[in-house]
Amino acid sequence: MNISETETPVEAVSTEPQPVAAAPEVDPNEKLDERALQDRMPDWFKTSPTFVWLTLSVGVVFTYINYCRLWHTDLWGHLSYGRLIAETGGIPSTEPLMPLSRGVEMIDTAWLSQLFAYFAFERFGIDVLPALAGISIAACVALLEYRLYRQTKSLFFALLAAAIFIWTDYRQIFAGTGLLGLFSPVIIRPQMIGLLCFIFTLVIITGRKGLWQWIAIPVLFAFWANTHGSFVMGLGLLGSFAIGQACDVLRRTDRFDLAFKGREFWRLVMLTEVAAAAALLNPYGLRLYAEVLSFGGNSNLEDLIEWRPLTLQMGQGQAAAAVAFLLVVLYRATPRRIRTVEAFLLFGLGGLSLWTSRFLIWWGPIAAYYAALHGHAVWKKYQHSQQRKRKETGPKVIASPTPRRSLWTVVAIGVVWICFALTPIGSTILHGQDPVLPDEMVGAPQEEIDAWLAAERDRHFRRMVSTSTPVAATRHLVNQPPVGQVFNRYEWGDYLLWAGPPELKVFSASHVHLIPEGVWEDQVLISRLRTQWEEVLERYGVNTVVLDNTRDRVMIQFLQDSEDWQETYRDNQATVLRRREPIE
Repeated sequence: MNISETETPVEAVSTEPQPVAAAPEVDPNEKLDERALQDRMPDWFKTSPTFVWLTLSVGVVFTYINYCRLWHTDLWGHLSYGRLIAETGGIPSTEPLMPLSRGVEMIDTAWLSQLFAYFAFERFGIDVLPALAGISIAACVALLEYRLYRQTKSLFFALLAAAIFIWTDYRQIFAGTGLLGLFSPVIIRPQMIGLLCFIFTLVIITGRKGLWQWIAIPVLFAFWANTHGSFVMGLGLLGSFAIGQACDVLRRTDRFDLAFKGREFWRLVMLTEVAAAAALLNPYGLRLYAEVLSFGGNSNLEDLIEWRPLTLQMGQGQAAAAVAFLLVVLYRATPRRIRTVEAFLLFGLGGLSLWTSRFLIWWGPIAAYYAALHGHAVWKKYQHSQQRKRKETGPKVIASPTPRRSLWTVVAIGVVWICFALTPIGSTILHGQDPVLPDEMVGAPQEEIDAWLAAERDRHFRRMVSTSTPVAATRHLVNQPPVGQVFNRYEWGDYLLWAGPPELKVFSASHVHLIPEGVWEDQVLISRLRTQWEEVLERYGVNTVVLDNTRDRVMIQFLQDSEDWQETYRDNQATVLRRREPIE
């Protein structure tokens, strides 16, 4: 090939510089449209404004509970058992804390939650206790809202379910009255974890079917059986869905043989069996079932208000009646098919709640779930009827869903962080447990600094606990340990066990099912000043009494007038009296 034919003549190549295209002018005053920016975050990170509102509602519940005081019953007793388990490295087989109950067999159905709460308290201090309660109840709210929003796609009805749940179970979670019940002391007990597991079971069984259910159910029940004895309520929930499925088939086909042949029925039965087997993964095996099922038959419980029948005279009875009336109205108007399991759960748990108000805590989430579900169905029916009345002939306009964006996820994370940072536990984790020294204490002797820190910790502790907690009276007993048996109100027994002097011989505490029946009858006899109550005190060798100034004022006055007793301590809350000549 001739090279000259392929070469470009030198003259054909221009050596002059080419003009550069001018860049478009940018107005510095023009604002960028953020919607024109491309969201490069992965889809799983993107959420909608609804997610922000749901997150905010959960955060408000968590923050609210963190600012509630701690009720004095149950909590300190469970912490005392957790401390004992941690110190001994084992679960006690008999009642170890109340001397008058020594030898009574103890099946500790909440050993894991007690141990966890104790370790958390040792690590983070008292601020962690309302935080644990806040996490439990906020998680219950989150699960209910998640399930309702997934089924209705309605923010309002998801929030309504949470509101009905809190309204119904408020007196099961909080104590006292307060202003409209606001900021009442929170009752912290392992039952909170049981409630969370119960709602989680409801979410699992009403969710989409799949392998995940066969993994989640046994793991959940193995955990539940070691944290609270209410796992049997979860088994009842699963069993109700199984029997309800069979009844639904029977209603549709009128054939009894087909009712128990369906694939869905046997799937639910097997899930129940798997859950029951997983619950056996506990230190007691089958004995745990026997303990839980016989617990309600303990005669000592009859004297406790929370185990009495539910009546309209109770605030929680009035709340339950209002929700029940709402359910009647919604079920009368709903276009949604009513499943048999709904009747089983609402009437079954409702009947148990009438028998003893303690069961209302399980009826609450069920009532909230079905009220919101059928409320949404009634609302959709109303919307359709309004459209027909207007006789709209034009094309139906369907509102496009709000686009999911990572911005809303960032906002939700910010909400979580703000709610956490505003709480006492947030301040403890971020800034430490010790208060900040004031300027006038800087450079002071270490003894003065230690005294100031101790006083500040004491003030903070008193702000965290309920005003009914016998803090000062217990400190008096620590400074002047009593000799022999002590008589106390059973409600104060838990805190006396936790903060009192070592080897303090309390008469009773809130775990009344572990108290021998005769001892409990004598506890009630003395508290109510029945015949021969003084002789009963002497028979038990009681040398010290710790009494409530309000509820025990008659006994206090009687002992003050007696020559055998002397008052050694008194404040606005409690009075301590001791025998002048102790019984050996």
